[in-house]
Amino acid sequence: MPQVILRIYLMDESHKTVYIDPEETTIEQLWILMSQKLLLDPPSAECFFIWAVSPELELLLYSDQTVQDIYDDWEALTASIKAEKSTLATALSSSRPGVLQRTLTKTKVLSAFKSAGSGLQTSASSIAGVSGKSSGSSDRTLERSKTLAVLSRTPSMPVVAGKSGEKVHGVSDAEEFRFVFRPTAVLPVELEQALVKAEAIRLLYIQAVHHVIHSNYPTEVALAVRLAGVQIQEAYGDQRAEHRGFVAEALSRFVPEHLIKERKAEEWTAALCQEHSFHTGKDVGTLQRQYLDIVQQCPYYGSTFFRVKHIPALQSFYKTEFEGTVHLGINHCGIHLIEPKAMKIVSWDFNDFVYWDSTPGNFVFEVKTGIKDEPVRAYNFKTPQAHFINDLMHDWSHEWEKKVKERRRDGHKGPSEGGDRDKMRKMEEKKAKDEKKGRR
Repeated sequence: MPQVILRIYLMDESHKTVYIDPEETTIEQLWILMSQKLLLDPPSAECFFIWAVSPELELLLYSDQTVQDIYDDWEALTASIKAEKSTLATALSSSRPGVLQRTLTKTKVLSAFKSAGSGLQTSASSIAGVSGKSSGSSDRTLERSKTLAVLSRTPSMPVVAGKSGEKVHGVSDAEEFRFVFRPTAVLPVELEQALVKAEAIRLLYIQAVHHVIHSNYPTEVALAVRLAGVQIQEAYGDQRAEHRGFVAEALSRFVPEHLIKERKAEEWTAALCQEHSFHTGKDVGTLQRQYLDIVQQCPYYGSTFFRVKHIPALQSFYKTEFEGTVHLGINHCGIHLIEPKAMKIVSWDFNDFVYWDSTPGNFVFEVKTGIKDEPVRAYNFKTPQAHFINDLMHDWSHEWEKKVKERRRDGHKGPSEGGDRDKMRKMEEKKAKDEKKGRR
């Protein structure tokens, strides 16, 4: 099959392009190419991987699947998601083994990165198993220029074009998705905080901004303004007169979705510009670290999010515990249910869970309440991604259990995730209040 130009997106909507044979290039090789293009060293690179992302689904991919495998399987997978009639495993039963990866095997991927060698080129043709045709020939150059021309005319969502502009076979307009390079689903915060490469910190930063702006990390107005000030300084540098117009025209870049209607546009602009002025002289790296330091204190930081609908045990005309679609996040602490508009956040640590399980279309769990009359409470959430939630819960619970054992070995009585979380939240609230007083 002819080689194609493939776009791989980052969380800020920017993208890199790689030149590959989709039938031969594996996701692991794609990860190596992106790691090289982004100048990531091996310790940093192992914190990131390739995802397939569409409006309906976000998947961390298997390292041994080829790019074409993902396209071949995607239509059946998304059909299953939309129909909600069968398990996702059944949807893929007629395809090659699953496209889904419960967790990235870091040792395998890291060794693959090292085995590629420091001289790895950013052309897929230089990787073993990919077409060995020279990219320097006149024919290859002509094909490359034609493909680039086609890509420049396509909208952002289509991601692959082939020789003379045709798309990779098996991909319909309705089923298109993006390959996205972003943090892995199970990434402990302490591993993030140990990263020192500027390129890796930037990738974590743009994901944090994405989650704040899309209300996966819901914030109060004061904290939203504080974060926006850091973000604006990072984007524009020291404040100048023309920045007020830039901010006014792009409020949706800086104000979370659930808050943007809380104030008039001119009020947001004034507040953000004032906050921007407090960060004069700070460099990009310092600002990105500052932003991450703030959001990493949120108990739901680092979560993978799913949109779910609460199904109450008893149908009632009265308001249920969670109304409509909510965000269900899973990270090192446990589960977080978030209603951004209502600013309602309910979290459970892993030691709160009695059990959890999934059925086609539903994710269910029971948690300890500490209430004498109701020691255990059951929850049922409707979601076509129940199977993925269940898998991710097992992955994170395994990490949590390892941490518990480490703490006990070091002389601690047990996990302190909940206590640490509450302590960090109180510290953040106090810090925000103190800074607000100091600016008056």
